[in-house]
Amino acid sequence: MMIHVVDTNSAEHTHVVFNASMIQVLMSAYPVSPIAFYAGGPHQIQVAKYLSTEEKERLRLYPIEEKKPVSGKLRKAFKVISNLISDGLLFWRIFSRAKKTGSDKIIVLKAHPTSILLIKALKRIYTRVEAMVVVHGEIEFIYFTDNAWEREMAYLYKRIVRTPAPNFRYILLNKISKSKLVLDQHLKPHEIIEIDHPYPYSKTIPTKISHAPLPVTIAQVGGLSIRKNAHQVYSLAQLLSGPIAAGQLRFVSIGSIDEDAAPYRNTLVSDFTNGKKGGYISRQTFVEEVRKIDYAVFFYGPEQYIFRASGSVMDVIDFTKPIIALRHPFFEYLTNQVGNIGFLCADLGEMAEILSRIGKRDTEVISKYDEQSANLDKFKQMYGTEFIANDFKQQVSG
Repeated sequence: MMIHVVDTNSAEHTHVVFNASMIQVLMSAYPVSPIAFYAGGPHQIQVAKYLSTEEKERLRLYPIEEKKPVSGKLRKAFKVISNLISDGLLFWRIFSRAKKTGSDKIIVLKAHPTSILLIKALKRIYTRVEAMVVVHGEIEFIYFTDNAWEREMAYLYKRIVRTPAPNFRYILLNKISKSKLVLDQHLKPHEIIEIDHPYPYSKTIPTKISHAPLPVTIAQVGGLSIRKNAHQVYSLAQLLSGPIAAGQLRFVSIGSIDEDAAPYRNTLVSDFTNGKKGGYISRQTFVEEVRKIDYAVFFYGPEQYIFRASGSVMDVIDFTKPIIALRHPFFEYLTNQVGNIGFLCADLGEMAEILSRIGKRDTEVISKYDEQSANLDKFKQMYGTEFIANDFKQQVSG
């Protein structure tokens, strides 16, 4: 049996950590099966950096042409058609190879929704070949859209979930979205495999704050966009301008800043984009700065990020930084698994109150830091590669 792992839609540096982690999960789940990895060559190089020598030896690389964005309506239309044709030929070859053994599995880590429809069409021919597609956050557009592009994605994903296909399942990257998709009758239970988001957790010592110098560093981690409500970090900092001026608190944003959030920027929140709108920061800078923070803040609304697995949250967990966030099902899920991971608040006012007390070194609040950090480390230990691999394999076989 061979495991065919495919990513036709990620650029050189996008989805690298997830793809590497998912490959490790599959290697653990199927320890004697070779893994064939189809993706853009530059992307494959980046993924390989996260793999051990032994893991790289098990991986068979099949480079494909990397998709690059173009400008202009006609060029975009031509590119969409060209990409669909190239994806169609690629998947046809993969399904043909998989059919020969009768036991191969095809796992698509990332593909354009039109290509997912194409895969489901091929499944009507290759009915016995087992295929799974990872569903990323775009499925959220079924419920919420803000612009023409998102409405187009919503239309495509509605078509995807309504199109039947034998021996085909979706992989969801958290444990909170399956129940909603089933309850709302978008998918049936047997069509879904749900796993915790895999991540290459490092061996770190849980952080402590009891003797850390002021100011306490509070960070908005990951891309700063309105869709994530992350622009509210500027409003939160405004509420805490007094403690910031007094040197008790320091606010930073670690990640890119989307153009839609740029108008909300103020001088109370530092960042590392050198003033560029939408400017990205290097992974090295990202890791170095997250390592320095004391708390991470998140502003997801209760209806947001139900269908998205936040890599930013995984980064924060990896460095065991306690979380201060608006109440959200995912953070409640984490709390239910391992205990106190931070402070879940009803609104910005409550977040500001907690942070004000942190800035003043309120013993009642600060004393919980070590427990919160240790619980995040507990989550890392509990939900590592082997655990997720076993969970995944049980659901595939079930």
